[in-house]
Amino acid sequence: MGEHLNTKKKIPFDFALEELDALSPTIKPMFGGFIVYIGEKMTLFLYDQEKLPGFKGVSLATTTELYRSLAQEFSSTRDTEPKKIGKHPWLHIPAGAVDFEEQVLKACELILNGDPRIGRAPEEKKLKPAKKEKGGKKKTR
Repeated sequence: MGEHLNTKKKIPFDFALEELDALSPTIKPMFGGFIVYIGEKMTLFLYDQEKLPGFKGVSLATTTELYRSLAQEFSSTRDTEPKKIGKHPWLHIPAGAVDFEEQVLKACELILNGDPRIGRAPEEKKLKPAKKEKGGKKKTR
């Protein structure tokens, strides 16, 4: 198994990467954690930082429509009623859950089996129309 990326930071919960190795995941550092891509789709977000202690764990990329169905699969998220799911939801499996590793391995199994509930293409970046500057010059400070 080759190095997944050249980084000095250790990837948290990398046992998930070992499980997904057959799918040749791409790992990109983002927001202090690591997003795992399978092809073009974001699948997992691995996060273990002191800055957000309540957010330590693994999150699964899903869609608004599939969030609740996916939440039913995992013991630590089953009763989680999100205040607002939003357009780009992540289902969080907290590292403090008694069966955390078991749940993450189950998520990996679902990904390996092509479960459509896990994985989401990154949102298209909308190009903002260029603002026309008065007088044609940009203001500098």
